[in-house]
Amino acid sequence: MKKLVTSICLTVLSPMMFGQVYHAGETEQTVSSAPRWEVSVGVTRSNFQVRDGADERMFKSEDGLTARGLYYPVRWLGVGLQGTWFDKEDFVGDNTYKDTRYDLLTKWILTPDTRPNLYVLLGSGYRTQEVSYAHLVKHTKHNGYMLAALGLDVEISHGWFIGAEGQLSYFPHKEIDKLLHANKRTERVLNVRVGVRF
Repeated sequence: MKKLVTSICLTVLSPMMFGQVYHAGETEQTVSSAPRWEVSVGVTRSNFQVRDGADERMFKSEDGLTARGLYYPVRWLGVGLQGTWFDKEDFVGDNTYKDTRYDLLTKWILTPDTRPNLYVLLGSGYRTQEVSYAHLVKHTKHNGYMLAALGLDVEISHGWFIGAEGQLSYFPHKEIDKLLHANKRTERVLNVRVGVRF
């Protein structure tokens, strides 16, 4: 838990520590006129799998929706929040699994002076996993995790952009409840987004 709290603090505070650093050719006026906010929504697919005690796969992937809001203290560095809501998965009759996540993110734009923009995301997340057995017995687990992503976005109109990113997440625990567990501690995620900067 201490490691998770430390990582969250670093995620939030690191942009503020470097907030007055300018890239070559930037001036204070250039930075102040750049968009300060970014809002985007997207679709996401994860290779996360749930397995039972016999290591039988319950489903092979997760699909969902994601929403993100970022604030840029400088035009190449953003910090913000993200929520991801995966579809409810049915398995073995009337049993269901639901995955919801909320993240603190820091975004570094590696190519702020060119298009498309290449960027790196680092973050800490909080996850809720809900399992329902025949709508009679429910189990909920909360846990933290870390994530890193590499992405690319292209401006399609004034302020509007589309993009895609590949993400790798690490989970400290595989166990969901006494009957189910994840196939591994890491997860690969593909996000496709559309958004606006203002």
